[in-house]
Amino acid sequence: MSRLYAVMLHGPSSEVSRRIQEKFPDAYEYTDSIFLVRGSPLTLASTIAADIGLKGSGRVKDSSGVVFKLNRGYSGFTRPDLWDWLSNQE
Repeated sequence: MSRLYAVMLHGPSSEVSRRIQEKFPDAYEYTDSIFLVRGSPLTLASTIAADIGLKGSGRVKDSSGVVFKLNRGYSGFTRPDLWDWLSNQE
């Protein structure tokens, strides 16, 4: 079982995006500042934030954003491939 997380950047960051793709190769890029990633059941949002450069000693200069753990509660109207990605990850 895995957990899904939403990474929301204040604005696009090529370095944070690169780190997301490196650490989470199957990440879903919703926009250039919103990503969905999958972690293990024990992964903490704070660990993801540190891994991708949003906090800690490896923080990307001028980066700003948050990581939210998703609880399978989502709804809306959007591109069909998002629903496919979510279904495949769960």
